[in-house]
Amino acid sequence: MYSDRTNISERILRILNPIFRVGAKRWPSRFQPRRPKPGHPSAMLTGWNTLYRILLPRFFNRISTDQDAIDEIKNVAKDSTIVYVSKRIGHLECTYFNQLFQKEGLPLVKYNNAVTLRRWMPWRLYWNTLLWQEWEISRFSHTYDPLLEDQLPKMIADGASALIQIPRSELLDDRLFSTGPIKAISDLIMAQRQSDKPILIVPLDFIWSRHPKKQKKTIVDILFGEKESPGIIRKTVLFWRNYKTQAHASFGKPIDLKKFIQSGNSNSDAEITIKLRNSLLESLHTQRKTVTGPLVKPRSWFIQEVTGDDALDEKICALAAERGKEADDLRDLANRYIKEIAADVDYTYFEFFDRILGSALNKIYEDFDVDTKGLKKAKEIYAEGPIILVPNHKSHVDYLVLSHVLYHNSMTVPHIAAGINMSFWPLGKIFRRCGAYFIRREFRDNYLYKMVLETYLKILLQEGYCQEFFIEGGRSRTGKLRNPKLGMISMLKRSAADAGIKKLNFVPVTLTYDRIIESKSYVSENEGGAKEKEKTSQLLKLTKFLKRGQQRHGSIYIRFGDPVTVDCTSTDSALVQEAGNEISRRINDNTVVTPIAVAASAILSEPRRGIAYSKFESAALEAFNYIKFKDAKLSRRFKDPFKVVMKRAITQLAANRLIQIHTGTVGTYISTEESKRSQLAFFKNGIIHEVLDIGLLSSLLLSDPLRSKAVSREELQQGFEEARQYISHEFGFADIGKDFDGAIAYLSRIDAISIAASESISRSGNDQILQLFASFIRPYMETLLISLIHTQNISKKAVDEKHLIDRMQKSGNDLFMLGRIHFREAINRFDMTNTLKTLTAKNILSVSDSTSGRKRQKLYNRTKNYDAEKNLQVALEELL
Repeated sequence: MYSDRTNISERILRILNPIFRVGAKRWPSRFQPRRPKPGHPSAMLTGWNTLYRILLPRFFNRISTDQDAIDEIKNVAKDSTIVYVSKRIGHLECTYFNQLFQKEGLPLVKYNNAVTLRRWMPWRLYWNTLLWQEWEISRFSHTYDPLLEDQLPKMIADGASALIQIPRSELLDDRLFSTGPIKAISDLIMAQRQSDKPILIVPLDFIWSRHPKKQKKTIVDILFGEKESPGIIRKTVLFWRNYKTQAHASFGKPIDLKKFIQSGNSNSDAEITIKLRNSLLESLHTQRKTVTGPLVKPRSWFIQEVTGDDALDEKICALAAERGKEADDLRDLANRYIKEIAADVDYTYFEFFDRILGSALNKIYEDFDVDTKGLKKAKEIYAEGPIILVPNHKSHVDYLVLSHVLYHNSMTVPHIAAGINMSFWPLGKIFRRCGAYFIRREFRDNYLYKMVLETYLKILLQEGYCQEFFIEGGRSRTGKLRNPKLGMISMLKRSAADAGIKKLNFVPVTLTYDRIIESKSYVSENEGGAKEKEKTSQLLKLTKFLKRGQQRHGSIYIRFGDPVTVDCTSTDSALVQEAGNEISRRINDNTVVTPIAVAASAILSEPRRGIAYSKFESAALEAFNYIKFKDAKLSRRFKDPFKVVMKRAITQLAANRLIQIHTGTVGTYISTEESKRSQLAFFKNGIIHEVLDIGLLSSLLLSDPLRSKAVSREELQQGFEEARQYISHEFGFADIGKDFDGAIAYLSRIDAISIAASESISRSGNDQILQLFASFIRPYMETLLISLIHTQNISKKAVDEKHLIDRMQKSGNDLFMLGRIHFREAINRFDMTNTLKTLTAKNILSVSDSTSGRKRQKLYNRTKNYDAEKNLQVALEELL
């Protein structure tokens, strides 16, 4: 430590002191120190010598840091004194922070007890500092040190910033230790008692490598120091290897010292000192953990821990006794299961894979728009305990994007729950090395498999690993968020309880794309084509998006929502369903509304093949105004004039051959082929949740019973509650009706409806706006109508789900040709699956399970509830 008077610098100064004394007598103009006296030699510099300017700035500028944290410190520094605290600050790190603080306008350190930056001083300052220290030795027999001279409390109380390196060794916890780092912490408390101005302590860390610490030390660790605290040789190597990609300057959450002291007002200063030191060390540890993650342990360790788990073995013995099998046979099977499941993390693999695919993604997409504030909250939550990231799932790119963004924003890469279909050779091994663990799609009746998986999840939670799973189970082929799958939430909740964890934080993550690369394959699957099995050749197809001149796919928006906290000790069976719904709602709430989504919605509002450009602009503006009224998340592209934004959007859609723009004698208009409407609907469905209430309300106001009369708000609310049942299974987690009052207020504000003094509501004659909003949800109503009409023709024989959906699609094509439905995108097999739930709930269909070999399937029968069929058909046709 610099504050120790036995340091090498002071020894050299004492040896040279006789020479300086002689020089001061013979050449006073050169050897007498000049006034004013410079700051302490350990203070940060405001100017640099030539050697520094040549060597370091261009390298330091490549090192990553947390800009949001810096901005926060700058804001609080106006009314507070900032003291930085670190556990491992060497000369190179301190030099970097000096440059960073100067560049960002953060308070510069006036004293630190770790190192000096003397070698980078301009010559005149260097010489004058040296002369003053020799003068101090001549007069006082030692150099001046504010810490050892008991002047540090006054310096800080007067507003000077300091950097304190706290001890790493537990041996320094002796409360009688009165000098060095422990004394520095004690002086901070004394300074706060002398100052009315709050002192904020900012934990500071410099991370040379984002690789987690390994379980066993290597020979390199022993000889040259671990990456966490490298020796000078290894630090130099790490600097040249990692300054571009892995080196990271980290700022912890500031600690208000005044509040900290008040929270322990019954304790002595000595007790508060130890408590503060422990708190700072813990903060620095968790701060580093969010970047590097917990200790990396080999896959063999996890396999051994799972198979050797006492609770699992008890369950295996019970299962063997119940089924009359040998326990050893089940243990062998459990061993095969965990080998099939477990990840095998190796950051070298991840960085190599990330570099290749990251480069590819940067060529396919223009940029990644990351919610850094939301990510910072996720890091803070992770610092308190294990978190589960829960993104939506629209593309295979999701796996890559989220890990890529987390890694490059200094957060540990999560363990990802992936489907067993992703374990194909040879990429399965790479995915496993990058943190994926593989789960079978179906294991409902395989109790042993479930027990092994939950034991593995328990160990991941105990070790503090960040995890990730997709709440929809599979990718959304329609663009809208699918209803939540609850299996992972249930298993994680039970695993956490077994691990002694009382609560789990599920962080919703929303991924929004301007355009996805699988859109054509989704259309093919919707039209009945078989889902292509995942294989290496699929990944190679990405190369077609890398061709020179290939149009890029816009932006990817990544948003982090507030966590959904699950009480793992609760036995309430409804808790998991509520958590799943809430996670899905928060994912939707953070969906970014893109120009292409608004443009697609406006184009599809017209069921005919063409729409006049003026009508398109009007429809897009009306949709956008309502979405803006709802305070939805908007793409930054909307900062430009709206007409310009829409023109860019349709130009991009035209370039992607989804629409054509025509200019002729009848004016400019946009057309789209019927086969392209499903692709456009994918974009529209990404924001459909924003217009559900106003769309359903507008459909009601346009329906036959309400067309020519005023109705009370209560009557309208009752009709709304009945109509919402028709799409409740399509949007099972959505709070349909939450925006009911807001939708009425908005329609009144734009003069689409009139509200009388008696609170009765009637249409004001501006039906075009009502028609526009109704068009947003009519395809879903038409999908249900197709399913209902086909159901009325089901024979006595039970039909399995796949064949039933195939026949419903054929019926939909016939009804479209006959003009009974108007929106081609209503013939959607994925949405038809949800209509089966509605028809079952209405007692129009009955469902039963059937098992053929290992495959489980659902069989549907018509109940011949003719009244229910007729009532539903009448209600739908009135709304349409």
